Amino acid sequence: MSTKIYVVFYSLYSHVYQLAEAIVEGAKEVKNTEVNLYQVSELMSEDALEKSGAKETRENFSHVPYISPDQLGDADAIIFGTPTRFGNMATRGPGNNHYQFPYNSITPWNGYRRSSL
Repeated sequence: MSTKIYVVFYSLYSHVYQLAEAIVEGAKEVKNTEVNLYQVSELMSEDALEKSGAKETRENFSHVPYISPDQLGDADAIIFGTPTRFGNMATRGPGNNHYQFPYNSITPWNGYRRSSL
């Protein structure tokens, strides 16, 4: 039986995407693992992305599928990647504008022990 690992990231300018790719490569070296890379949806408007210069860089990972909160429970392990904003993690995440990434993504495991890095 293989261990299913999800690497879930949010990246605006591709930096966190590059880190997520490296994590996927390393995790795939572990025997009996199935590693999947996912991104979370973008909440910025197309106009804002274009003005910030992020629209072009996001093309680098446009092939990566989006994940929904419902899918998170299918994984045995999840590795989240997010940039920081003024010392806090980004608030992008699957679902809707009120979704706090990644803290609220833990809800499928209420009652289970959580660890943080």
